[in-house]
Amino acid sequence: MRKKRRLFVLAGMVCLVMGSLSGCKKVTAISLLTDAAKNVKDIKSYQGTMDMEMEMGIAQSGMSMGMDINMSMDIEAMKDPSTYHMSGEMGMDLMDLSVDMEMYGEVKDDEAVVYVNIADEWMKETVDVEDVEGMDEILDLDGYVAQNKELKLAEKTEKENGKEVYVITTTLDGEDFNDTMDNFTEFMEDDMMGNMDFSSFTADVTLKIYKDTKLPAAICMEMNGDSSAVFEQDGVEMSLKGISYEIKIDEYNKVKSIDIPKEALQATETSDVSDDFLEESTGSFDDSDLNSGLIQDENGNYILSDYDGQKSVAIAVPEGYAIESYSSDTYLDFTSESDDAYTSLSYNIEDLTEYFTEEDLIEDYSDDLEYYSEEDGYKDVKSEDIKSVKVGDYEVKYLSYSFNNNDIYWGRDIYAWTVLDDGFAVCCEIMETDYEDGSSIVGEAEVKKAFEALR
Repeated sequence: MRKKRRLFVLAGMVCLVMGSLSGCKKVTAISLLTDAAKNVKDIKSYQGTMDMEMEMGIAQSGMSMGMDINMSMDIEAMKDPSTYHMSGEMGMDLMDLSVDMEMYGEVKDDEAVVYVNIADEWMKETVDVEDVEGMDEILDLDGYVAQNKELKLAEKTEKENGKEVYVITTTLDGEDFNDTMDNFTEFMEDDMMGNMDFSSFTADVTLKIYKDTKLPAAICMEMNGDSSAVFEQDGVEMSLKGISYEIKIDEYNKVKSIDIPKEALQATETSDVSDDFLEESTGSFDDSDLNSGLIQDENGNYILSDYDGQKSVAIAVPEGYAIESYSSDTYLDFTSESDDAYTSLSYNIEDLTEYFTEEDLIEDYSDDLEYYSEEDGYKDVKSEDIKSVKVGDYEVKYLSYSFNNNDIYWGRDIYAWTVLDDGFAVCCEIMETDYEDGSSIVGEAEVKKAFEALR
């Protein structure tokens, strides 16, 4: 638990002296925050809203991608008994996911219990009280006073929630930003972000204080700069590249009670609500599900079938590749990885009919060019016309796109297919990634290797 530094006595003495000399108490940024920090300790409850946006990166087995997360919540909290309730929506752009979310928290004796509802299913987790922060931590202003940073008070007041507010701005960096994020992540019960080091970040902060009550009206923070925080677990590297949040308090001392639903109280105990929440919302599965549908012939080749089970072919393990655990009898994925490069071969079978022709297949593949051309971060995007190469008895056609992703890696995506005599197409998506200079990307050689494995 970080040590809090308080300058209430010093700030009070300064204000007293200044008031005596001037004959009146001048409003300053430090006096406003000192008063607000004192007043927060006397409130019984509050209600308001919280909006957050995060820009994250995910990397595993040489592949990386971006993921934006947003959350919009209504929040109400009480001091005695120590209870809170949050409800709203969370979205993830990577999976085009938007889910309703509801959360309760309460402190009982020496334990804190968190209840989360996702997809109409309640989960709960119990942790030691000393591992969590109270409801007033999210409104903690002591840190801004103690950090002794340059605080700027706007010359004019503004309107917030229909009331007049003072506006104070400051910048946080280094350990000060780390301390601020500690409060936020502890309140949100976010173990992943709680393990990140934010000391290389800087952030712009805006604090709004109600003029009449000298209580916080809003706390807004937006990270700036190009730093990133990294957290790694189970071979997956998560990086936080940007974060902003805004907490608005509409009312104080209006919430009289927060009643936790019976269904939540009777929920099954879990050891990690955040992990279970992700599994419920994204449809995650455990290791017992992996490879459950794979079939091999007597020669060790994997049997690949179309989705309707009408057509099957055998695929040998390409030289230098290994099969991935999430493969199935309708989708085979092989990968090859080195320190500087990563390549994957992903096979499936398409049934070409009058309703889904080879032209439709090409059109589907061509859609990726638009993605690479419009998505932020991709540059030097190039496409090639459809080419054909003879591999054994098969005529293989393919088209490809090459690109540079933020000078982080060079890539080439190749879509290759061969149409069999019975009208089925064996397809292979080849993804080549080079983290050095792109020299390892060979294109057609990988196409040949992929279809030499077709038996």
